[in-house]
Amino acid sequence: MEWESSITDAGMLDGLVEDFLQGFLRDDVRLEGGLATLSRQLGAENGQLVIRQGDTGTPLLRYIHGVPDDYHLINSYDSEYCAQDPFLAPLWMPENLDRLFWADLNEQDGADTAGAGAVAFFDAYRKAGWRYMLSCAFYNKDGRLGYLRFLRAASAGPFDRDRAGPLPYFLPKLATAYGLRETFSQVYAALEPHLLQSSDEATGIVYFDAERRSVLLNDHARRIFASMDGLYHKAGAVTAGGWEETQAIGKLITTAIATARDPHSLPSRSELTIARPSGRAPYLLQAVPVIIRNRFTDENGIVAALRIVDQEEQDLSATSQAYRLTAAETRLAQYLISGMPPKEVARQTGLSIHTIRTQQRGLYRKLGVSRHYDLLMRLAPNRIK
Repeated sequence: MEWESSITDAGMLDGLVEDFLQGFLRDDVRLEGGLATLSRQLGAENGQLVIRQGDTGTPLLRYIHGVPDDYHLINSYDSEYCAQDPFLAPLWMPENLDRLFWADLNEQDGADTAGAGAVAFFDAYRKAGWRYMLSCAFYNKDGRLGYLRFLRAASAGPFDRDRAGPLPYFLPKLATAYGLRETFSQVYAALEPHLLQSSDEATGIVYFDAERRSVLLNDHARRIFASMDGLYHKAGAVTAGGWEETQAIGKLITTAIATARDPHSLPSRSELTIARPSGRAPYLLQAVPVIIRNRFTDENGIVAALRIVDQEEQDLSATSQAYRLTAAETRLAQYLISGMPPKEVARQTGLSIHTIRTQQRGLYRKLGVSRHYDLLMRLAPNRIK
């Protein structure tokens, strides 16, 4: 199967786009396979997919197909020649996105390049046996450059321009695929520390399957629902005190699930606030598509997560660190702040009332307080009416 100057097999191209999309999101092997397919279609002996940082040129990601024992060249290129690569400068220009750049390395010399570094760049590639280069950029955002580079030796002849005809169709889709990776990487940077964590985390997490049913909750989410202060969990659904707020939560989760099931468009930031009847600071709810980490989706069918952020709890976490409270003391402080008496805390935790009283004395001593009112003043002044 070969490409022609016009796109005659869109299905094949769409399959290749899917390889890159799923490769960026889930499976590097599939991405590398897509790169190998693309290299073969172009008749390239060497194919590289590179994401570079703009200010330093440092490679953030690189996938390579068909490298004949020249990793030393790649390493030296990164350390010595990257900043002098004369072919990167035009790729940075927004107007050149999706354009194809052809080069015959034998026709380049010091007269039309930028300095001795560029001369060394050409010499290194020529010594490695490469002569013809095809380059194109597919991503130019946030100080990063993504590009494809294909190489052929002199004995193979120049690239066939007809074969490369469909690349301009393919490049924007590749940009979207990488953009998805960036978006979900940022999401997971915020979400991952809270995934399936202990009850000491200050963020409640509820996981949903494709039918919008909750299938897993962390301990903090259970405590939030048990407080019955604006958020509720019943029959696999998360609801609020009012109809409109409940509908908004459902829409938030539905959008995250739709994105997870069909991740071909970039999701927007999805969050809302839910007021509490007690008058305390509202909850912040964030819906997150879960599509990258298969270990969280295979067994339970998880496709989305709802983060419930309690600013007061985050403040308590910071205070706990400042006063060097133990995990048990922090947990006790949470119960006491909520108004739960020590005997009920003992029942909830399964500990003896003697243990709870001992923890309470240690907590008061570290905080420098002697009564419940002072505890509230120290840790949750907004709870004092």
